[in-house]
Amino acid sequence: MIFDRAAPNWSAWERPWFIGNPIKSDDWDTWATRPGRRLIVTLGLIPNSAESEDWRALGAAGHYAGYARALAHNLVAARLGSAIIRLSNEPNGTWFVDNIGSTSTARRQWVALWQRTAAAMLSVPGAHFKFDWTVANGTGSVPLGAFYPGDKLVSYIGDDIYDTGHPVNGTSNWNHLATEPGGVDDVLAFARAHHKQFSIPEWGLEPSSSGAGGDAAFVKAIADLTHRDGFAYQGYFFAGASASVLQSDATSLAAYRSEFDHES
Repeated sequence: MIFDRAAPNWSAWERPWFIGNPIKSDDWDTWATRPGRRLIVTLGLIPNSAESEDWRALGAAGHYAGYARALAHNLVAARLGSAIIRLSNEPNGTWFVDNIGSTSTARRQWVALWQRTAAAMLSVPGAHFKFDWTVANGTGSVPLGAFYPGDKLVSYIGDDIYDTGHPVNGTSNWNHLATEPGGVDDVLAFARAHHKQFSIPEWGLEPSSSGAGGDAAFVKAIADLTHRDGFAYQGYFFAGASASVLQSDATSLAAYRSEFDHES
């Protein structure tokens, strides 16, 4: 899984950094075309240059569809026409500019832009993309159905889950993460109601409120989800705090190795 959420302009958005990259470790199109591999691309709806525009309204009206077709042409030419696209992940949060907004009008426009972008990409010959609609676990008060782009274009329903704010007494935070409004249980039920495979594209341990980290029960709970019927894929976010906490807590690391190392 790779991330393309910082394109400075539409030209860079149309031709992502990972296509034909001369740096070997960033040459993901070459990696993805080998047998048994599939690239998952986390993609923003707009580049940085569009932030100053009324981008939801313009996108809903179809003004950006040409850029989406150009992107798809470039992906297909790079033999990435079967990639999974996480289009505007975590839109129910406020940390990415391409979020759903704070009004019902903004949400309707966001949905229309998402739909137009996905449809435009799929209209290109050779495009067989699968789209993962990924939300941020337990974030915001907007019902999932209010910003769902619909069953026609969505292949997977994903939940990015981080073990944030867990208690300082060593108990697991999993029950809260699962049962809070918009939490794991709600997203999983929503996926089942729409007959979509469930994914956990990003998950990770985070420091607790005491500054310590580790939560082996959280790791095992994620693993349990991956064994359920209809589960698609998972990805540990091995960067920043999520990487350091996993590496520094022996119990959590042992749980991770027990549950996931055989999949690598």
